[in-house]
Amino acid sequence: IDLMKQAGYKGVEVDNIDILDNDMKNGKHLSGITKEKWYGFLKDLSQYAQQQGVTLIQKNATDMYKPSEMLPLFGGMSLETHSVNNSSSNLHSNTTGIQWDQVKAMAAAGNPVMVTQYGQGACNSIKTYMKQKGVNMDNVYVTCQSHKAGG
Repeated sequence: IDLMKQAGYKGVEVDNIDILDNDMKNGKHLSGITKEKWYGFLKDLSQYAQQQGVTLIQKNATDMYKPSEMLPLFGGMSLETHSVNNSSSNLHSNTTGIQWDQVKAMAAAGNPVMVTQYGQGACNSIKTYMKQKGVNMDNVYVTCQSHKAGG
């Protein structure tokens, strides 16, 4: 955070905050870190960043904590979605891990939500799908990365 501040950046995207979800075996966290301790770490990190004038950006991890717990910590969200074609009906199965209440709360608070849509030509479909989920699209920014057919 200090280096980002010195470089003049206003925000830092925090990736892998959902590490606890990836750290499970037989219902136990391999690292020994509890969900409560991890939240405490995120809270301390956020408070430090805010004191430095740097905003933390939440990356994915929409299902870890309640929106009321995440909004005070993060000033924006980065979200990755994926689909196999340009149909919003096919996005559902590829976005099942996303808790849309978290995304809606972030957008409703006027914070930016940056979406990276992976897949074949589905930029418009993710926008349509998010609108169907009730997301305020005023501060939603979508970039698309398409893959070659069969790739």
